[in-house]
Amino acid sequence: MSEKYGEDSNLMEIVECRFLNPDGAGMILENLTQPQMTDLFDWFIDENGCRAGNNLLEYAPVVDTAIEAQAEIPFFPNGGPGEDSVADNISDGANGPASGEEFRPGQATHCEENTTAALAYGFFGAGLLWGVSYQECAVDRAGSPFPIDLNIADFMGHLFRAEPGPVFEEVGRHVDWELTRPAHLTLQLARIVPGLDLAIRTGYRLCGTCASYSLDTCGYGAHYRYLFFLGLLASGLRVPERSGQHGYFAPPSTEEE
Repeated sequence: MSEKYGEDSNLMEIVECRFLNPDGAGMILENLTQPQMTDLFDWFIDENGCRAGNNLLEYAPVVDTAIEAQAEIPFFPNGGPGEDSVADNISDGANGPASGEEFRPGQATHCEENTTAALAYGFFGAGLLWGVSYQECAVDRAGSPFPIDLNIADFMGHLFRAEPGPVFEEVGRHVDWELTRPAHLTLQLARIVPGLDLAIRTGYRLCGTCASYSLDTCGYGAHYRYLFFLGLLASGLRVPERSGQHGYFAPPSTEEE
């Protein structure tokens, strides 16, 4: 990973141009169909897939930690105007289950001041940003003006093979509070297409069925990790395909290409 993701373009400008409009935001929902979400979940918990996020922590721990830090960035910098009301609006009874009911974390974390909904929006937005960034890098390397067909396992393998220097450079750019606020990005998208909030809630609840895989002892847990991968799916990366006679997933490669 010697090239920086999106080296010649500002990542947020690309994301805003691509998605922060009715047509672009609608494309996100098209990528989050019910079959796609359940296929992603099957890969996410599979032993040859993501192992409920454990693969990312074990093989790319710097990136995994950076994703948590990025997801913690508040809706508005320095607790700006409207932050409290925004979090309340996401989790109030009018929009679905409130924090503390069905849409809730498995246990308290080291960042208890972050509401469940804010973290959910943060992890999803982080996935969207990393997914767009990775795809831009792939297009730059290929020298093609057209999108390249990639899946989430390609993204994972790319991270696993990354050299330390470029990883830290890329992480530093993604967790820059002035440049990227994933939760706020997701909030903007949800205001354009309200159905996105339902998709995020669904993804969070879906992971309630895999509590035994939780990373809560060393992070925010499988619920939020799945939402990060849901953001990757929303960015346009495909769900990894099954292969072989029994339909197994192929594990991401850690070897050089």
